Amino acid sequence: MKGFEPTFTIMLVVMLFPLGCLSEEHPSKDDIKTRGPDGYLPLKVRLLVPVLTETFQRGKTNVAESGDHYIRRAKEQAVQWILKTIRKHQLPPDPNVLRRNIVLLQNAIGPNDVAVCRWEKDTRVLTVVQTGTVILVEVRPTSEAVGAETTKEDRALLARNTALRVLNGQVEVEERGPTTSKMTKRVITPEMLATSFDHADIQEYQGGIHGRCAGPPNDFDLDYNFWWRRISWWTDGRVVGLYTLKTERGPWVPSYDSALDATWFERPPSLRPHQD
Repeated sequence: MKGFEPTFTIMLVVMLFPLGCLSEEHPSKDDIKTRGPDGYLPLKVRLLVPVLTETFQRGKTNVAESGDHYIRRAKEQAVQWILKTIRKHQLPPDPNVLRRNIVLLQNAIGPNDVAVCRWEKDTRVLTVVQTGTVILVEVRPTSEAVGAETTKEDRALLARNTALRVLNGQVEVEERGPTTSKMTKRVITPEMLATSFDHADIQEYQGGIHGRCAGPPNDFDLDYNFWWRRISWWTDGRVVGLYTLKTERGPWVPSYDSALDATWFERPPSLRPHQD
């Protein structure tokens, strides 16, 4: 895997939110001059940023080739989430490249297990970092000659265009009836753009902007608990980060403080032998 060093100015910090994306005070213009993006992003996402560097991986064990059932299951889940969220033409031609390149770091951030996969496509490097419940996609130009957008409007447009270029615009969704269920294709681009860009809360920080996705229009909007309705982002005008919770309107209640990340590579506690 080809490594790179992300700039400090794009560090993320993500905060826990229940139904809305994030709740945070609006900084004054004086605050913007010294404040970084870490004031806007969830803690777990901020902790994932160092995983983007190869220096983070030094001294840690890659368990991706383990024969353990739960590690193999987590590996396949991580690959499937890449296939689920990233457009096909932005992926390596052979999906097995993802399986060969993915790195699984057990207990990489405290007890949290982490998967990271990186590849080049055209003129960009895509890096996908995941826990069991969070997925973060960073898109970076391969050439250092690519300049940065400097205005709020141009940076927001860069983030929007990057999301359109990289993220899937159509997914398969299970539609459940009283007695049956079926998989149907659903175009998600309009919902994603509306929630993550058209109605996003965009905050400025020194050297970039952060876009906080809009919350649900009402407390009963079940569609909000799909990953494409929860995408938030940040950019310094050159590198774009996109992050969301890995939720598909299932029984799991989405949260950036989920304990599930600590057991992603391990046997669930409920299945472990009881000790007296």
